[in-house]
Amino acid sequence: MVRTYVCIAALLMSASVASAQCTLQLSAHGVLHMQSGDQQKITWNSVPGATSYFTEDVRQSLGDAAGPDFALGAPYSEAHDGESPNLGSYQIGHTVLYKTTFRLRVTALNRGNSSFQPCSDEVTYVVDADPQLTSIATRRIVPLAGKANAMNGGSYSTALIVAGTGLGCTHDSPCSPPPSEKLYQGQIVFRPLGQAASNSDPSLAYAINGDETLVLDDVMSSLGATGLGTLEVIPKAGYPTPQVDALIDSRLPNGQRSSVRIAGAWGRDYLNTFGTVTAGIRNVDDTRLAIGVRTYSTVTRLIIQRVDSTGAQLDSQAVNVDGQNTTVLYPVQSLFPGVKAGDRLVIRYSGFNFGAGLVGPGGAVLVFLTETSNGLNVPNLLYRDPIDSNHYSQGYDYYVVR
Repeated sequence: MVRTYVCIAALLMSASVASAQCTLQLSAHGVLHMQSGDQQKITWNSVPGATSYFTEDVRQSLGDAAGPDFALGAPYSEAHDGESPNLGSYQIGHTVLYKTTFRLRVTALNRGNSSFQPCSDEVTYVVDADPQLTSIATRRIVPLAGKANAMNGGSYSTALIVAGTGLGCTHDSPCSPPPSEKLYQGQIVFRPLGQAASNSDPSLAYAINGDETLVLDDVMSSLGATGLGTLEVIPKAGYPTPQVDALIDSRLPNGQRSSVRIAGAWGRDYLNTFGTVTAGIRNVDDTRLAIGVRTYSTVTRLIIQRVDSTGAQLDSQAVNVDGQNTTVLYPVQSLFPGVKAGDRLVIRYSGFNFGAGLVGPGGAVLVFLTETSNGLNVPNLLYRDPIDSNHYSQGYDYYVVR
């Protein structure tokens, strides 16, 4: 009987020692509140017997398609995991488009000692959205549009179609009573070529419901603007993004006309500050080519390579876009006098922001190519998604940029 009590006492003492040897405490507790882009260092104590520390920076699930990580317990998913010996701190902070909740969990481990009992501590932090980046992400962008005279008495204009995407009250799903305002609201803004965007740029308001369509047959006349530039459809904060199409309309005095339909680019697809765009050259004999850049960064740098039809590099040029929040065109024939049909341009870009003595990642960058016929002087537009850049920057969901 005495031996039994001794064994039980020994076990309790052993458990107490094991528990005492592994106590981990983070420097922050409760719920932290941070602004998008801010960072904060979280530290913890050194745990006797631990040989490594396992960190889990986890985004709280908001009902996205990815399943939760049940090892951590729902509703958490999309974790940034890491493990390192002698680790004593972790930098938290993210750039987000919507208010997002994260959890940092740190666990002390000794994988070589089966008797070591791991211990952990965690802190929750809420990151408020970046309003400027959110605005860029939600807008629809027509990189080059406008209204101008063409050759031989012709003209060039732009039509714009803004349509709801089925959200909210529709004819199939009516609301009773009807809402006092339309669900899709915002501004249609024209950014003149070569000028920094400003609040005084020509603009007009739009308001439609989920199954409604707004057609502006000559959007430039509606805006009271002429010339070339970028059209942006910018939703109000918190309102959904509509579908946007533009038609580049060319007309001759004899009544002939042609239209090129262009889907408005979605800003959220161009949030990364680096990427690569490629474009094959179809014709240079009677066509002027230009590389266009719509930048939301302080400085954007382009490295442009020209390769032949076999992929062999011919030459390259570096271009710095110094205008912030502007649209610029660079003539291809001036950059590469020897360009010919069958060549391909490989355009690598990176954006940077300067502020408070620091250099940091820039905002969105949209690179495109224009082809302008010498006979008609009307530009056609080509743009496509970057081939090595995406919004899942670090494995998080669509609305966590980095």
